[in-house]
Amino acid sequence: MKLRHVGLISTSGPTAFQTNHIKTNNRGPEMNSLKKKYRLWHCLALAFILPAIGLITMTQAVAADDSVACTDCHDDKQGAQYVHSPAGEGECLVCHEPEPAHLEEGGPGGMETNRTASACAQCHDDMAGGSTIHPALEMDGECIQCHNPHGSSFEKFLVTSANSLCLECHDPVATGAATGSQHLPVTDERGCLNCHNPHSSNQAALLTASPKALCLGCHNQEISTQEGDRTTHIKNIQETMELEYLHEPAADEGGCTTCHAPHGSQHKKLLTASFPEKNYYSSQSGIDSDTNTFELCFNCHDQAMLNQDISAADTGFRNDTLQDGSVVRRNLHRFHVVNTVEGRSCNICHDPHGASQPHNLRSTWTMKKIEPTLLFQSRPDGGECLKSCHRPKQYRRLD
Repeated sequence: MKLRHVGLISTSGPTAFQTNHIKTNNRGPEMNSLKKKYRLWHCLALAFILPAIGLITMTQAVAADDSVACTDCHDDKQGAQYVHSPAGEGECLVCHEPEPAHLEEGGPGGMETNRTASACAQCHDDMAGGSTIHPALEMDGECIQCHNPHGSSFEKFLVTSANSLCLECHDPVATGAATGSQHLPVTDERGCLNCHNPHSSNQAALLTASPKALCLGCHNQEISTQEGDRTTHIKNIQETMELEYLHEPAADEGGCTTCHAPHGSQHKKLLTASFPEKNYYSSQSGIDSDTNTFELCFNCHDQAMLNQDISAADTGFRNDTLQDGSVVRRNLHRFHVVNTVEGRSCNICHDPHGASQPHNLRSTWTMKKIEPTLLFQSRPDGGECLKSCHRPKQYRRLD
């Protein structure tokens, strides 16, 4: 019997396959027929399975390195200074779902892109968990309103600098702040992010903490600021807040902004209304075109405390005397403040934050290079005041 399998004949004797073939042939025609059918099915199986295995292997290779396919056309998505990790690692399919036509033909079509926050939430925690949510997170595009999902020249993948980005929608700095005063945290590198959470917060106005806590986070030390050619020294406000008597706005959790604009103001010291810079300043009432000198104080206090003719309810800082059986009241607030020659600012006697004496009266203040002292003794019907510049003086109320 001759073998017809080309390449299987060996001159040195039968191979293992030849020997097995010889033995199989010796088993009879029926066995040979089964063997032929087995070979046929074996060949058919290989014809279908091998291409499938090749396709799977090729698909796995593309999936494992899909960035190669994407960066062939989109190599600009990985060249930023700060690269978002999905783009840098080629995880394009996290947000993009290309159709075959896009991969074959290119162009803008054939691409499904998830532009909502749900794509970001696959990796990032929910940023809208606070009771106050930034409206940008409720707009079309949500996160990508402010962040470039591939990368950026700015930290946090912002589309521009933090301050510039905020000011595209917000204008927090008051008109005239350039000639008045600006809050330094607004103008430094972090800018708005010093006080605001750009996503959400449990505080009003997206603040990162309560207003008072935010202010005292910086004003727990002495601070020197430059306004034009003048250097202003701001005392440690935290220490003032620990004194026995607090000005009511200062005691309130959000009270700092009653008197101070947190971003900028047309007035000095970020004040929300006019107030004299100097200790000695003749008061103007604000009648006609004049600006009220102490407009800031009279946003809360009754301006009647400066009237010449007063009732017992207008001010307790008065000296009453009897003249011809009638009570004559001398308004000591008016005497000190409304003085055409040398009117005194409220700040000479009162500390706008807090003090160790009743009525928020200072114990000392700075006047040029000296620091006069002020000692006040409260009495049931008035009080006694001793200053470095005059002998003790008393005032008494009759009703």
